[in-house]
Amino acid sequence: MNTTIVTSDNFAQRLWRHFRADAFAHTGLWIVIVLFFVAALAPLIANSHAIIRVADGHVSFPVFLSFDPIEWRFLLYVPLAGLIFLGRKWFFREPRKDFASCILLGVLGTVLSFVLPEVVSFRGASVFWPIIFGGGFLILTLRGRAKFLRFPQLNFTFVLLLIAAIEILLAIHHPINDPSNDRERDASFKLMPPIPYSPVETTTDQFSPPSLKHLCGTDSTGRDVAARMLHGARISLSVGFVSMGIALLIGVTLGSMAGYYRGWLDIGLSRCIEIMDCFPPLLLILVVVNFTGSKNNIFCIMAVIGLTSWTGVARLVRGEFLRLSSLPFTLSAEALGATDFRIIVRHLLPNSLGPILVVGTFGVASAILLESSLSFLGFGIQAPTPSWGDILSQARLYIDFAWWLAFFPGLAILITIMSYNFVGEGLRDAVDPRMRAK
Repeated sequence: MNTTIVTSDNFAQRLWRHFRADAFAHTGLWIVIVLFFVAALAPLIANSHAIIRVADGHVSFPVFLSFDPIEWRFLLYVPLAGLIFLGRKWFFREPRKDFASCILLGVLGTVLSFVLPEVVSFRGASVFWPIIFGGGFLILTLRGRAKFLRFPQLNFTFVLLLIAAIEILLAIHHPINDPSNDRERDASFKLMPPIPYSPVETTTDQFSPPSLKHLCGTDSTGRDVAARMLHGARISLSVGFVSMGIALLIGVTLGSMAGYYRGWLDIGLSRCIEIMDCFPPLLLILVVVNFTGSKNNIFCIMAVIGLTSWTGVARLVRGEFLRLSSLPFTLSAEALGATDFRIIVRHLLPNSLGPILVVGTFGVASAILLESSLSFLGFGIQAPTPSWGDILSQARLYIDFAWWLAFFPGLAILITIMSYNFVGEGLRDAVDPRMRAK
């Protein structure tokens, strides 16, 4: 008797298969990934300090000494989180739930590090990270959810000790603030970054056109445009992701409550959304930025964009919950005695992730465009901090002879926005079964 085994893909696998079939969406995703790595490694690509310098028999790494503590955290914790995710079955009893708990603890530590820097920091390094992770690990241990030391498997204890050691080193470490550069220093050997210029370094080559020395030319003060473009990508991508994360958090929370409970809560939220939608988004953001005095403060700009961009997410989530709450699986969960929180988190929200993911992708592109617009109008990130919008704003005065000041940042904004839009359209087509049928 022959037995035929029928394998069925889960939702994520089907989504990825249909998404990969779209050439534009697949290309846009790769461009976004490349931009992410370029922004993350910008200090190693464009910097006036040498990567390796050998002088008088002494080997030094000046570029690493110039890193800020937040840059060290990103370069160390992101790979560490990836390793924990890959080995989550070795670290936790319930990998999915406990790993998500630790990620939430990490996000809480990061937010508190920015909100209360004087309280939770020591010499520029956050001391709240070891505390929050240590408390989380203690809770998991007391509940019997964390695995104890068992050779040869790794253990979450080693990760905790590693995080504490990293934070201690960051607390002792002081980034150098050396205005000079290693290009002019004598050394028996030195390895400079591909672009040996800092984004804020001024030179005597004012308005130099694109050349091998300055790939994208220089501006009015002789700053290398290519270096400013690379470091400006960090600002744009950070604003896009963080502000849209804030908008998703607020929109999903309020939209799910309005769509599930309905009644006066739904009516009140709908009226608030209608009132906020009466104002143009850019005008509303300009008013908030002006009254709060958050110019040239990237974290305030992230918060302002996120707090003014949640209405579309809330409206979408509300509609999805109104549709899903009347389906049989929701009624079955209610009949079995499931709590409202469990129904929302375990049943309704996972079935709404497809549209939320699509609107979040489009929202990142909109947030990047908003930040560039704010910088262009003089209400966002201003010089000497590199920003694509600020470079475009300076190009207005010299557009007749310094064309590269408008061309390269404009091209970067165009490619980034188009890439995110391609990814969003690919996700929308992959989620919608009617589009897949076509």
